[in-house]
Amino acid sequence: MIETARAISKLGYWAGLRDDPDVSTFVAIDSETDKLPVGEVRQYWAAHALEKEDVEIGRAERLYAATAKQAAEALVQRLSWALDARRRRRDESGS
Repeated sequence: MIETARAISKLGYWAGLRDDPDVSTFVAIDSETDKLPVGEVRQYWAAHALEKEDVEIGRAERLYAATAKQAAEALVQRLSWALDARRRRRDESGS
């Protein structure tokens, strides 16, 4: 969930959606968890340090799970038209 928040936060910046309330949810989660080692950076951390951080990661994921799920569902509902349009263009072009 933290990795997803980071990805949506970046996407919101690139797409000019940082002020969107649902994207802002992920920006806030990203900001609150930016020091936690998730994803590829974990390979550079010592095992004993990861054990401690994993407790914090678990706490953060429990804390933000419901809010993130609600925001993700709202984004999917509002933006699914873009995927449908992309699929239609792809079908029309034969690619």
